[in-house]
Amino acid sequence: MIVLDMAKTQPRAVRAILAHEASLARVHPKAQKWQRFFAGVYCMVLWFGSYLAALWFMLGVGIPIRKRIKAQNKVIKTSESYNKKTGDQRISPKVATEFLIKQELLPVTNYLPDVEPIKKNQVKVFIAVGDGVWIGKNGT
Repeated sequence: MIVLDMAKTQPRAVRAILAHEASLARVHPKAQKWQRFFAGVYCMVLWFGSYLAALWFMLGVGIPIRKRIKAQNKVIKTSESYNKKTGDQRISPKVATEFLIKQELLPVTNYLPDVEPIKKNQVKVFIAVGDGVWIGKNGT
């Protein structure tokens, strides 16, 4: 979202953007479907907590859950080891997930970039989706 806004307001600072799909949900051909889905994830965190909401999110967007859990366990072990060595405290994955869903999910997925000034500024935009990259006409 930040770099898309920079492409609109500060084009000299940005030549090209590789944008992740989350901040571009509203330009997706099935935008209403995805907005309903993200709103459902938000409601789920309020009703059932962050674990079920995160699971619903991962299933809905096709994140391989087993790989994600393995990666998360490595992060937790590394974080715990770091905390013991330094005495620093880190935010727990549960708190981080809850914050992400409650505070960031809807603002990010409801963001609608102002495309015309970005085109006028001739900033190339590439959209990353899942494992691939979608490139529109003329790289925009």
